Amino acid sequence: MIHAGEKISSEKNTFVFSDSIQTAYSFLQYVFLPKNFNLEKPENQTIIRHEMTHVNQLHSADVILFQIFHILFWWNPFIHLFYRELRLVHEYLADEEVLLIYPSKNYMQMLFDAVNPEKLSMAHSFSTSQLKHRIIMMTKTKSSRNSYFKYAYLLPLLLVLFQYCVKSPSVDILATDESYISADTITVFDPETKIEDILIVQNRIYKKAKQMPHFNQCGTNISSDECIFKYLAENVKYPEMARAAGTEGTVLSKIFIDPTGQVKLPHILRSVSEECDLEVIRVLRSMPKWTPGMSNGKAVTVEYIIPVKFKMSN
Repeated sequence: MIHAGEKISSEKNTFVFSDSIQTAYSFLQYVFLPKNFNLEKPENQTIIRHEMTHVNQLHSADVILFQIFHILFWWNPFIHLFYRELRLVHEYLADEEVLLIYPSKNYMQMLFDAVNPEKLSMAHSFSTSQLKHRIIMMTKTKSSRNSYFKYAYLLPLLLVLFQYCVKSPSVDILATDESYISADTITVFDPETKIEDILIVQNRIYKKAKQMPHFNQCGTNISSDECIFKYLAENVKYPEMARAAGTEGTVLSKIFIDPTGQVKLPHILRSVSEECDLEVIRVLRSMPKWTPGMSNGKAVTVEYIIPVKFKMSN
């Protein structure tokens, strides 16, 4: 369009005239105008002022930058919303410059008259950019400078949020205790008085302890997890009924390692079959002692999740 059109250059910008242009728009330092556009007409001067605001405030640089963001963050739906709002703010700024010298009623009527379907995605078109929002903005009363101080009340809150978001210390999950209280009921019978009493015993169970339990039956050269799976591989037997039925899958189990290192209360979280579940429970109950978990220098009860996979070979 720049190459084919007639050009009038000035110190800061270049006007490009062409028969193929139906309405005024701008991009970079170029203002594109219809062939018969009269620069001397007063109403056309408002259009020029509008487009020159886009040029002088480097709005095209914003647009190009956001197109790069579109490429990099195409998967983020908010980038499209931000881009739309940016283009609208550009129009607000250009309209504001025009309204400094031109009556708002006349300018709004001109916008209605100039509506045209021609649209280039990266150009700033005079007439087609979210006309309704621009008209509403023109009818609003501009806030006084004193009203801006109202926003100062938000600064303390923003500073507090900033402190929490930016200066929050990094957390090592494995070094942080995470526990809950488990309540068990125990029935106590006194044979002399023949009275039953129900006691509630509360225990603190750790999901994560600063020092997790360690299964060290395989020596120091093998990690705890490797040793657990080695032990399971050597001791779990594929149930004949499950093998005959072609049953496969992963049994997810939970155990509790008490402060003495004993395995307590193994139970199934995700079942494969009754035979496979029972075999897993049998092996877990027979596990040797672990090195118990520690919190604040004290042995504690820690829960442990163990998957056991049943899969038949060819």
